[in-house]
Amino acid sequence: MKVDTQMEILAAGAVSPGGLGPEPLCTDQPWPVEEVAFPYTEGQSMTCARIGAEVPMPRHRRLRRTGRISRYMVAATENAIERLGAPLNTQRMGMVCALSLGGIEYCHRFFQQVVKEGQHYASPILFPDTVFNSPASHLAACLEFDGPSYSLIGDESAWVQAMLTAHTWLSIGTVDQVLLVAATELEPLIFEGLTTMGWWRHAKPKFRPTEGAVAMVLQRGNGTGTHIETLQLGFDYGSPQALRKLLPSIRAELPDDARYLQTARDCWTQSFEQKCLAELPRHGASGLPSLSGAWSASSAWHTLRLLETMESGQSYFQPVWGTLSSYAGLSLRKD
Repeated sequence: MKVDTQMEILAAGAVSPGGLGPEPLCTDQPWPVEEVAFPYTEGQSMTCARIGAEVPMPRHRRLRRTGRISRYMVAATENAIERLGAPLNTQRMGMVCALSLGGIEYCHRFFQQVVKEGQHYASPILFPDTVFNSPASHLAACLEFDGPSYSLIGDESAWVQAMLTAHTWLSIGTVDQVLLVAATELEPLIFEGLTTMGWWRHAKPKFRPTEGAVAMVLQRGNGTGTHIETLQLGFDYGSPQALRKLLPSIRAELPDDARYLQTARDCWTQSFEQKCLAELPRHGASGLPSLSGAWSASSAWHTLRLLETMESGQSYFQPVWGTLSSYAGLSLRKD
């Protein structure tokens, strides 16, 4: 399914292991990595890229007792506001958040207390941040935001699904602008849990889980400026075999006049992307270091990489190869 959107991108901000802003997403410098031990299996660990203490985080009083994912979302939003150069119109703005894991840090802490101390002694201070929508609530409070808010849960393709929700709100006049956010936080428990479940059994040797966030301000466009032209959705699968059968249909919907950004490097979907884009023109930024490993935040980082490197008068296409359940895509243009 292809959806014409014509949403204008007013500004975008980011936080990643490379630092604040889109610039670290567009260099050939690899991000620092660390080896994190599994919490319950002795002798096992995983290499990952996490946001270090050297990356400045917001100090809003609302964030004193929140998980890192909330701080990442506020940091990316503040970066977007700074690049916008004007305050957000929070009275006529909606907020859509694309999440994959949610607030794992506080979930772990809360249920660890339940197991060790009993359900009657687990801290009620921790419980609110176990809810998937809590990061959006913290962000809304920091912005003094009272418009509609929605959290969407999924793999990398949740970023495009969130764009579709933003397009719907803008088209029917629910809001004048949408703050679109994607975020992921990592926790050692996740490394052990997902490894045990076999989620990464098809990953490439260089695959590195990572964390961070993106915030983007959108409004209904008229085909000028930097805008999202179309969204491509509706390709769901549950296995590599199912995705292989979908490749002809995916290829048939790809635009012929766009330059393509490779996004699946180091993921199990890499070979499918190579087959699908084999004869299509690549964008030069495809050769930069991989941004995979952060689910919805990875998709958002790739969009910012395109925004920072695209040329005027040319369409660009970003395929989004979900590592769990769905393929999606989006086309961008700067006029």
